[in-house]
This record gives sequence, C-alpha cells and structure tokens, in this order.
Amino acid sequence: MKDIIQLPDSDYGLITNAELFGMNRTNKTCQYPMNTGEVIKESDRLYKLGSAKQGSGHDCALKGIIIRYDINAPAYFWQQWQRYHFSDIVSSIGLVY
Repeated sequence: MKDIIQLPDSDYGLITNAELFGMNRTNKTCQYPMNTGEVIKESDRLYKLGSAKQGSGHDCALKGIIIRYDINAPAYFWQQWQRYHFSDIVSSIGLVY
C-alpha cells in the first residue's frame, strides 16, 4: 500500500486535490496495545477501532490518519467554517476593506 493515497474529487468540485496520509502507519501502530510479541500483520483492527462509538476512546486510532484537501466555496461558507472550527485553515484569501 502506498504512503499517499489520492482521493477522487467531489462530484460538484467542492473538494479537490484530496490526499490521505498515514493509513499504513496507523494500521500498524493501532495494534501495539494488544501486541503479544508476535509479528504485526495487516488486520481489520483499524476498521474495528474506527467504527467504535465516538468519544469512547477506542476511536482515537483515527487521529493518525491525515487528509489534506482544497475546498472551493463562497465567502459565507468560510465564515461558518472558521466560527465553528471544523479544521485548521492553512491558506486563505483575505478581503480588502
């Protein structure tokens, strides 16, 4: 499996250039707490942990997966995005008053 996975653009072009990082490493490291000394192999543990109830503590393995993307949206969208802090904004275009 590759380290960087290219994700398809959304149907209407709202989300473009999406890349997923860290899936392989997260799949390996999420197995450490239950490791009994045997060789760690591919498993469905990450899927099980990711499907756990939100806030239960078992879903923290998903923090190791990073998704970067471009969002093409109007100004009013960004006001709400920043207000409710859905994610960090790396670059943006400012308004000239």
